[in-house]
Amino acid sequence: METNCTAILLQNLSIDLPIYLRKHGLPSIEHCCGKNKLLGEFYGLAISEACGILDYEVTKTLTEISILMRAYVVLDDFIKDHKLAINTYKLVQALLAKLQDIVISMLETIGEDGYTIWNKYLNIYENAFTDYLSATPYIATIHKCFFLFLPFDLAVVRHARKSSNHLKTGVSDFLFSLQLLDDFHDMEEDLQAPRNQNLFTVRVSPEKRTSVIEGKSALAGHLLDYIAIHMQQLIKKSTGSNTFDTFVEAGLRWLEYTKSQLQAGTMVNPFRFPYKLFRFDDPIVSSLEDTLASIPKINTDIICAEAMHTLFRQGAP
Repeated sequence: METNCTAILLQNLSIDLPIYLRKHGLPSIEHCCGKNKLLGEFYGLAISEACGILDYEVTKTLTEISILMRAYVVLDDFIKDHKLAINTYKLVQALLAKLQDIVISMLETIGEDGYTIWNKYLNIYENAFTDYLSATPYIATIHKCFFLFLPFDLAVVRHARKSSNHLKTGVSDFLFSLQLLDDFHDMEEDLQAPRNQNLFTVRVSPEKRTSVIEGKSALAGHLLDYIAIHMQQLIKKSTGSNTFDTFVEAGLRWLEYTKSQLQAGTMVNPFRFPYKLFRFDDPIVSSLEDTLASIPKINTDIICAEAMHTLFRQGAP
């Protein structure tokens, strides 16, 4: 029986918290948990497929951890990129602290050293801003989302029947492509943020940033071509995950459609790229329902709801 994740979340969560998040302009519950997103609701399933994991409880645990780690990255990124009122800032800080405690506890229930793993990933994640100025753009991007790779470090994945290395590489490339689209779209906005981690401007001197932004339209088509090449390469490689391949194929269809609109001059605003997972709900490209139809269901709606209910069950701090 299929269920509506949003409805379940709102039914189980503190009635005040979702309203509070919306009222103060914070990321929504759906965005935190990655509803209908590869790097969210379907991440645990993709990892299980690639590793040949057939145990439902293991897949459920991987999904829960993935959702909670995503929520941490989303909320932490938000708090660092926006100037918030003191009460709102304290709320997000409290949610992050709760997330940390819950994830560490979950890791320990599956035989992991929760604090050691958490601190390992936190150290790399917290140094991501420095990486943006020193490391290659690719490495800097991966470190910015490094918590999303935590499931690959767990014994249930490392000791699985099949290696997850191909999927891990694929996820890295997928993340980098998303970040390129995100940063292209937010080029001007990121310059006003407390910290600028935009791949297109972070290494450019202030006096040259204007020319970079003014040349944006000429760059659009080349950017889409560059990302499409990466998507095509990912499709050719075998990650062992039908879920991952489905999202990549849908992304490639969106890229091809968007490029055709640019070439025809029919795209009203070429800079409003649907960068959040290529907006698979665009009916012209492929409806979200059609895109996800081939993905085997493990009732991710229930898992998603349970994971976020664990996070927010006590309501707003």
